Amino acid sequence: MPKLYTKGNSRYYADLRDIGLGQHALSPPGASRATQDEAEAHVLMGKLIERLRREGPPVPRPEDSIGEAVTAFLRRNPGDVTEGWLREHQHKLGRARQWFGEDRPLATIKPKDVRAWWEHLESEGLSSGTIHHHLNALSSLYRFAIQEELVPSSYNPVAMLYRKLSASNGRVQTKQARFLEIDEAACLLEATRTLERSRRRWLLDDLHEIIATFLLTGGRKAEVLGVLVGDVNLIPKLSRDGR
Repeated sequence: MPKLYTKGNSRYYADLRDIGLGQHALSPPGASRATQDEAEAHVLMGKLIERLRREGPPVPRPEDSIGEAVTAFLRRNPGDVTEGWLREHQHKLGRARQWFGEDRPLATIKPKDVRAWWEHLESEGLSSGTIHHHLNALSSLYRFAIQEELVPSSYNPVAMLYRKLSASNGRVQTKQARFLEIDEAACLLEATRTLERSRRRWLLDDLHEIIATFLLTGGRKAEVLGVLVGDVNLIPKLSRDGR
């Protein structure tokens, strides 16, 4: 059943999320704004409950749906944004509209529904960072909806998730590179020079030259192993004074 709550301006509203609706201003007859009197709010709440029992819940307004809210959000986006921001949010929120349903009222989307969407994005192979951006876009939509009084104050199912998704979740943590000291590099290079060759397939004939290239250039594996003989210039480059 409806719950009573106040917004930042101390006006009273009924929370109708449990029956699939958003917020309802508890306004006395003839008033255009919700009452600020607690006793009057309880009386109006009682009348609202009685009417709901007698007539059933009101039909949600079209502007309360996620489809209409996204359209309004992108058209009247808060702040100065770039064309790139608009394209990205249109893409991400388009996925949300498709998943939740174009006509789904915003106030009926609960944290467990957002979690299900999160898991769906994971199943599609999206990285944790990309999913994080999708959830941020949906959270921005709800902040806009709160401002426009399309959902109850502070209602944001993304923020209400028990476990938040971090952009770094699932990211492979690279280990700090290890470096050889000069004497260690010299010993390694000498070992490859004096190494006795064998017929084992994994042992390269040019191991000494390959290791020397790694040590002298700092190149990556694909770069060093991709060097051809024609890529190597053994003629020293002379300076302008001929030295």
